Amino acid sequence: MAERAKIEKFYSLWILEQEKLINSYVYDGTGNLNPTRHKFFHYVQLLERFLNEQIDEIEKINILSGIRGVGKTTLLGQLYFAPKFISKSQ
Repeated sequence: MAERAKIEKFYSLWILEQEKLINSYVYDGTGNLNPTRHKFFHYVQLLERFLNEQIDEIEKINILSGIRGVGKTTLLGQLYFAPKFISKSQ
């Protein structure tokens, strides 16, 4: 039972830190939103089509590859906070 308590404590701390971690990829040092790239809007449209069940089975699998530091995690963080970026760009 003590092991379960440790796991639950770890998980709750991880959830609390998760938002801070994602925010560090989405906002710059002054609190402004980082700029998005053209791929951001491609994935927003893909997610909208997925949620509306308008997507082919083959499109449900996407591989996001690239060398370190090119913005893969930033793109995923921006997609997590997509409504903030969409309202700013329209």
